[in-house]
Amino acid sequence: MSAILQTYNRKKISFKKGKGSYLYSNNGKKYLDFVQGIAVNSLGHSHPHLIKAVNSQAKKLWHVSNAFNIPEQEKLAKRLTQKTFANFVAFQNSGAEATELAIKIARKYFHSKGKPNKNRILCINNSFHGRTLATIFASNSKKMTEGFYPKVDGFDHFNFGDHKQLEKKITNKTAAIMVETIMGEGGIKVIPDFCLKGLRKLCNKKKILLILDEVQCGVGRSGKFFAFEYANIKPDIVPIAKGIGGGFPIGAVLVNKKVELPGSYDWLYVDDSEIIFHRITVQNSFSEEGIPDGHTILSLEIACSDGDKIDASSDDELINRSIEGLIELGIIKIDDVVTTHLIDAKNVYPAIFVGYEEELNKSKTITDNISNLYMHGALAEFEYSDLQVLTAKSIDLVDLLCKKSLGDSNALLKSKRVKPSIVVEIDGKKIGKGFETFIIAEIGLNHNGDVKLAKKMIDQAHRSGASAAKLQTYKKGRISPKVRTSRYYEDLVDTQVSLSEMLDNVSFSYDETRELFEYGRDKGITIFSTPFDLDSLEQLESLDCPAYKISSMDIVNLPLIKAVAAKQKPVIISTGMSDISDIQAATDSVLSTGNKMLILLHCVSSYPCPPSSANLRMINKLEDTFETVVGYSDHTTGVDIALASIAIGANVIEKHFTVDRKMDGPDQNFSILEDELSLLTSSARRIEGALEESGYGVLPAELTTAQNLRRSIFFNADLPAGHLLKESDLEIKSPGTGLHPKFLEIALNQKLKKNVSKDHPLEWDDII
Repeated sequence: MSAILQTYNRKKISFKKGKGSYLYSNNGKKYLDFVQGIAVNSLGHSHPHLIKAVNSQAKKLWHVSNAFNIPEQEKLAKRLTQKTFANFVAFQNSGAEATELAIKIARKYFHSKGKPNKNRILCINNSFHGRTLATIFASNSKKMTEGFYPKVDGFDHFNFGDHKQLEKKITNKTAAIMVETIMGEGGIKVIPDFCLKGLRKLCNKKKILLILDEVQCGVGRSGKFFAFEYANIKPDIVPIAKGIGGGFPIGAVLVNKKVELPGSYDWLYVDDSEIIFHRITVQNSFSEEGIPDGHTILSLEIACSDGDKIDASSDDELINRSIEGLIELGIIKIDDVVTTHLIDAKNVYPAIFVGYEEELNKSKTITDNISNLYMHGALAEFEYSDLQVLTAKSIDLVDLLCKKSLGDSNALLKSKRVKPSIVVEIDGKKIGKGFETFIIAEIGLNHNGDVKLAKKMIDQAHRSGASAAKLQTYKKGRISPKVRTSRYYEDLVDTQVSLSEMLDNVSFSYDETRELFEYGRDKGITIFSTPFDLDSLEQLESLDCPAYKISSMDIVNLPLIKAVAAKQKPVIISTGMSDISDIQAATDSVLSTGNKMLILLHCVSSYPCPPSSANLRMINKLEDTFETVVGYSDHTTGVDIALASIAIGANVIEKHFTVDRKMDGPDQNFSILEDELSLLTSSARRIEGALEESGYGVLPAELTTAQNLRRSIFFNADLPAGHLLKESDLEIKSPGTGLHPKFLEIALNQKLKKNVSKDHPLEWDDII
């Protein structure tokens, strides 16, 4: 009888040695070891490197307490952090201990944040996380928990793959989700990459921790060091064991910087709406002068606004609530309080600037999607400086992060105040899906400052069927006269006149602009303009301009965009020379005014733009990301690219046109002529008709063709009534006036009700 307590149902076989993938039993048999100690012997049996390492260390030190610094431990920890997502490592003796510590870290993390009740771990039913009391109840397997009650509480469970149940199980007490990346005891079930990505996003959204148990599947067993690496995510906590020791008992917990176990604090932030203060400062950490031995001074910061509920509270009430909060957090006991003192400090954190909430929303849009970004302190800068300057610097940092880290990601926070309209109306014309493409004949600078020529172009735009003609309105001095390098204008036009001088020469006065607006309205065409400055905007507003265009060069000019949007008229924004953060900021600026009438135009600011650079698919991306009406500002030559944009979803086309491409001016050579503008508008209407969806089924235009060309069943001989139909009696041919060929098998062996003749189509009346 064995003296070993029967905790395992052991096989009646034992081994005397192992080598590589093979085991040798006491009776001399050789076995191929598929088990390898249940995923423990990652390098096989008796690996010479492991033998050497264990023997070498055993001759020096067998054990030393963790109360002392252990260089070998530090070396292994550093190697693990360099090769993985982790910033810190804690070592144990087994996988069960590692998962146990992972649970403890998650609970301790929220306790340190002032949320001691946020302590429950959400796990998969019938998973396996070890054989300690806590881990077997984390697994929730009946076989494992039977006989070990009372239950260790603190765990909730959901079924594998049940995403809806998972989300419902998350409460304000949930601290973490803990799952095996590849399940073991519960059946070899792999959590797909898209699910792991979803878990990461869900944990970020709910502000809880993600624990991925890789005790069994980690350390190279999946092909990568960790199985979760295929999903390209970063968990918060990962327990490992088994393979890391290659048979020697060792476990480890890897954690990121966020969940480093708390030590001593200079200050502690409290994220709990039920506790009145938001920050605790330990004054001893800064200076012990004037503080009696054995005592500590705690400074509690309570934020309020003039006249709010906190501001109206009495001193005694504020002090009592503060003491209650400290007791609830477990920081003090009531007997610890020696004395209290309340200071009312006015205007400690004044409003940064009007509209800062929009910039804050923009910052959160970017930073919330960067999993490895950690910020702390006063805008992450340990200096006392002008708060507005620091805020501006942080906004620039966000822009930089966006450009370098996110690319064209569409993971953006939509405005919570207002959503853009999916249909925009300009001068009685509705723009959006299901409506005619709004075609803007862009006069631009092609009038060369000549009012008569501008009127001629308005005439042409009207004759061509364009929806609108557009001008550009600006005051002189729009561009610095000192700018003289690398201008597309001077590259295209043989002149020594600078771009600034040229613009000044072709600008219209207020009276000239009014004359052109009145002329266009008399002709019956919508006319509007692009303002390049606030003075021009006010001029156009006095002319009752029905809509406003923002050029690509002004997409970063948020003061102008806000001023334009505040007029509560449709705003069209070109997105050339911009990244996603620029477009987001411009969009937010419009929506912040309550103006829903927004149109975004995909634009490539190249003059002319090669078709290979048109990047038309961005039209669909703009629509998906910003959920607004989209169009295309086309700088290619000809009209084919513009027409292609309509086919993929553009609801607006802006196209430069001219009366003569040989005239001076920066935009002449890529502009279209009147006949091309006519072709654009007529072709647009044809394409719109082609895009109308009628669903499945034979369309009216197909009826005649279908009747003449589709197939049906015909008799290929004269046959008498009572004849049993066989395959040789029938053939399939046009026209489609009889029974469809799909009924052929049903017709076979049916008895004819009447005489039929050759080439007569089979009908139901013939057989039933």
